[in-house]
Amino acid sequence: MAKLRLFRLVGAFGILATLLLLPEAVRAEPQVLGLVATRGDMPLQCETGTCIGFLSTFCLEEERNPPSSRAAYTPAPNSEITLVIETGEGRVLRLPGADYLTFQTRLDYTSVLARVPMSRLAEFSPSRVSLEIGALASLIPVPTPGDMNSHSPEELAIATGAYRKTGQHFFDNGGAKSETVSMVTHLINTLPKKGRSGRASLDLAYRGTLNDAEGNAVRPGARERFQKIIRGCEAILESTAARYNMRDCLEYRHEVMQTETNREFWKALGGV
Repeated sequence: MAKLRLFRLVGAFGILATLLLLPEAVRAEPQVLGLVATRGDMPLQCETGTCIGFLSTFCLEEERNPPSSRAAYTPAPNSEITLVIETGEGRVLRLPGADYLTFQTRLDYTSVLARVPMSRLAEFSPSRVSLEIGALASLIPVPTPGDMNSHSPEELAIATGAYRKTGQHFFDNGGAKSETVSMVTHLINTLPKKGRSGRASLDLAYRGTLNDAEGNAVRPGARERFQKIIRGCEAILESTAARYNMRDCLEYRHEVMQTETNREFWKALGGV
């Protein structure tokens, strides 16, 4: 079995086992998520009628069960999410992201996909679409029929307030590790979802991410860690089936880094 497939299966079975052990009354509304601030803007890929962006998130509530795959979320009040549109005429438009975007988890609490139909942006004739996430942004689960143990206003206030402020020191301004995650996230958003890119295309994507990092004054340690991840993924892909690509590997590495940091964050909440 390919290494990437094994990694994903182990993670999926771990989440499933955790959920099966929870009492029925607790399998309810999932965790509130922190939406990690971007360093600069994060590009969206626009194709097949939709612009999609991969964004980093983290769990703010260890005691609640994790979201299922493709669980719907919505921005918490006062979350600063900006949709940036560069038009064919050279103008730059900044629009309130909450008015245009929908958010769904991918596999767990470590990332979400932000989507906006291209038809909603057609009037702007966009040549490039990106997102900027400000400090202390959070996402709350969209209620679904049959939800039990829904969040109270007080629980939401704690999660998006004191807990989110603590998370800022781990995920938004967490030093070289959080900067590495930002670089990996940026690269994910420039790579194709399916198929393997050629050497020239990959090198161009790498240089674009490194140049963006330089503009945001990323620490040398973050660049070194990022390049080590790239080398590791290239080595893994040499021995895996062709249907796995660099983006698959980076998404896995992203999940691992976010999960590790989340455990550290949960320990810190004991003092909040």
